[in-house]
Amino acid sequence: MRTRYAFGLSSAALVAAIVLASCGGGGGSGPQPPAKATATPTPAPLPCLSGSSASRSIVSRSRATSSLNGRVNPNRLYVTYRASAAGRATESIDRSVSAARVVDFGVEGTSGHRLVSLSSAMDAATATAALRQNPDVIDVAPTHFRAISATGFSTCDVVNDPFANTTDQWYLYVTNTTPGGWRATKGSSAISVAVIDTGVDESRTDTLDFVIDFQESIVNTETPADSTAAGAAQDTNGHGTNVSGLATALANNGFGFAGVGYSTHLQIYRIFPQTTAASDQQSADTGDEATAIRHAVANGAAVINLSLGSPNSTGADPAEQSAINFALAANVIVVAANGNEFLPPSPDSNLPDFPAAYPGVIAVGASAVTDNKDRKPINV
Repeated sequence: MRTRYAFGLSSAALVAAIVLASCGGGGGSGPQPPAKATATPTPAPLPCLSGSSASRSIVSRSRATSSLNGRVNPNRLYVTYRASAAGRATESIDRSVSAARVVDFGVEGTSGHRLVSLSSAMDAATATAALRQNPDVIDVAPTHFRAISATGFSTCDVVNDPFANTTDQWYLYVTNTTPGGWRATKGSSAISVAVIDTGVDESRTDTLDFVIDFQESIVNTETPADSTAAGAAQDTNGHGTNVSGLATALANNGFGFAGVGYSTHLQIYRIFPQTTAASDQQSADTGDEATAIRHAVANGAAVINLSLGSPNSTGADPAEQSAINFALAANVIVVAANGNEFLPPSPDSNLPDFPAAYPGVIAVGASAVTDNKDRKPINV
């Protein structure tokens, strides 16, 4: 699927939204964020990642190779309960399944929503059956795993601002970001864009080229599962840093490259586990994604970017969908990677992925510099 974008927009938020998802739309290309300029010397650009072992390692952790992508998380349930019995229901839910950890999303209309992590002594089938016997429970659904969107690479993944040209940052010209989009807006400090991804690299000086208002890790498999402490959202994969840089990296600083909405602020939510030698799958639970979405709304995000997903054939996820509906009802723009990976005869070859497929979400695909689909067949 190919999507063209015309800039010259009146909304700084929409400019940031389109560019955010363009980098993660299943094949979008883009550089890593720039190194910070110093006062005197002109630093050499960091080595290009294109074709390097570093870039290949990021691709290997994309959704294409994640064995968990789209699968049900056997240890978590998304429970919808009657609002009229909120206090009683939450106690009985937790007690009946010996909950190890819970996140309650509160009451919305006539129903409440609770994310339950099961103890090691309880399996999902038994817990589901027990909860369905509870008269205060409306529905019980599993959560799923989502993978980061496969990311393409441009000629060089780390470029200086002077390289914001038709070769290294060709997408600025193809989308008419320059000059058309920047004539209308360069973003705004009043706009906060939430990137729900692998975090942001805080150990590199180039992160100073982002204005980050808030950072949080929300990963159920880690302890603590929810943290705003320094370093909690550290990116050990590179995907979230890449997404953030393409959208909002500062421009005109004599070094690095130009983010599209470079006056826009960021909120960073890490929902993927830290990358280790033993974990190359980079799968995130939709319960953590739903929690991050709701936190982003509470923290005033104008745009939420989800450069992640699973094939359409894996189906919708109630926790994920209800959180997105919550954001949309709060007038927050939600953008998600469409996924360009699948070719016929895959049933997903012409369908947007989830969460991109939900009504109200801006589903964004990506094309290459030659404006072709640039997709590779992948076994599913």
